[in-house]
Amino acid sequence: LAVRVDGEVVASAVLRIDGATAELDAVEVGPAHRGRGHGDTLLADARAIAAGAGCDLVTLTADADDHPRSWYRRRGFAEVNRLWEVTRPD
Repeated sequence: LAVRVDGEVVASAVLRIDGATAELDAVEVGPAHRGRGHGDTLLADARAIAAGAGCDLVTLTADADDHPRSWYRRRGFAEVNRLWEVTRPD
């Protein structure tokens, strides 16, 4: 999904649909275009596409310490699981 302003892509997201579940990923809005509702447009379109495809669940992953987590919460998403990842330093 993408939002264009004067032909330039200023926001985008990936929506994957698998059966009755949709996953929203890689929601990005260019810094100069934030605060203009582009993220809300992407989210609304993703939800509409998922509903139209018969999905009864839309999931996403957000960093627990990052801003988008609260943005998603204000738009009706709820935390249902936590994932811990451990990596070995190079």
